[in-house]
Amino acid sequence: MKLLKFLLQGPYRQLSEYDGPEGLPYCDVGLDDAEFRNFAGIFSDKLVDIFYQFAKSNLKRGMPLLIAGGCGLNCDWNTKWRDTGLFIPPVANDSGSAIGTAIDAHYHFTGNPKIDGNVYSGTEF
Repeated sequence: MKLLKFLLQGPYRQLSEYDGPEGLPYCDVGLDDAEFRNFAGIFSDKLVDIFYQFAKSNLKRGMPLLIAGGCGLNCDWNTKWRDTGLFIPPVANDSGSAIGTAIDAHYHFTGNPKIDGNVYSGTEF
């Protein structure tokens, strides 16, 4: 927990400003290290919570929240966002552009940005 508090307290520096990761507690431990997986999960959950609390306190209700990059593609984070009632489009790749355009048109004509459907919508083949 000491490392977690350190990482979350800031101020934040670019990775290039550090001498190197050698000697840090979790340097090269690998994905099979249970303690590191636990740490990574707690750290990720805390980052989502910080982001959510900021959004809840600072963003106007009904305004779009756009998340891009690694955060926007993170399945665990998107599940947590979806559980708050926020709509998460089902496709986060190039074909998502077409879905995004359709959702924008749907919002323009109906006033509601949410669509009914899932990744299995459409005709069977």
